[in-house]
Amino acid sequence: WAERYDGTLDDIFDLQDQITSKIIGTIEPELVRAEDKRLQASPPDNINAYDLLLRGVSYMHKVTPEDTKTALEYFAKAYELDPNYGRAYAFASWCYRRDAMQRGNALLSVDDCCKAIELARQALRCDRNDPYVLVYAGCSFYQFDGAIDEGLSLIDQALSMNPNSHRFWNAKAQGHSYKGETDAAIEAAQRAISISPNEPAIWVAYWALAEAYLQELSYQEAADFARRALRRNSNVGPAYFILAAASAHLGQAAEAKRALVAGLQISPGLTLTKLPEYYQV
Repeated sequence: WAERYDGTLDDIFDLQDQITSKIIGTIEPELVRAEDKRLQASPPDNINAYDLLLRGVSYMHKVTPEDTKTALEYFAKAYELDPNYGRAYAFASWCYRRDAMQRGNALLSVDDCCKAIELARQALRCDRNDPYVLVYAGCSFYQFDGAIDEGLSLIDQALSMNPNSHRFWNAKAQGHSYKGETDAAIEAAQRAISISPNEPAIWVAYWALAEAYLQELSYQEAADFARRALRRNSNVGPAYFILAAASAHLGQAAEAKRALVAGLQISPGLTLTKLPEYYQV
């Protein structure tokens, strides 16, 4: 509430949109945290599909591979209890994507990638009116199926329903980065940051910016944003590899080596042969 907004009467409607977007972007992560605290303080006695989903979400936000695995188990229980629960399928699909985001597609099994795609398609069969279903299904399509345009289309549909979600803009930024559309990726990532700079998932926006700037051969910016991403989440292998590449181009061999070693600890077994598959299967 302490923010200042400067403008003129000529752009009053743009100013109104900025204020609305900022308020919603600030409130959304607070509501998520409040739900997490409620669940941890007073677990429900009667577990239903919604409760299972919320339990899974509380683990999903902890970011570590172990917590992501636990989240997947909760989401699976949720859609087993309610086979028409689209969001449970979509969030389960997202858990595979979280693993890929941190370790790279090349180190996931083909079965896992296929499972993620099928979960995403099942989510859409159950519910195409839930923006979270659209976004997480769209992310799985461009992450695992190479269907970047289809994925971005679903994300744009979700943004038309809720244009003030930090996470939706993160998803759009990564999709455009995968497609090599760096201007669109940078614009979407910056929009995510401006909406909710304190969002726990802001590391995704920083990572998307690092990737886009690396594609543009802007090595200093790529290195800076990779470091920002890693300060927020130190378990992101691709961010270490971006930092390694950018640092090498900047002549910072020692930092490049440190980043490479750290990345290989997260993605052991990654080789130059597997590198082209790191993002796409």
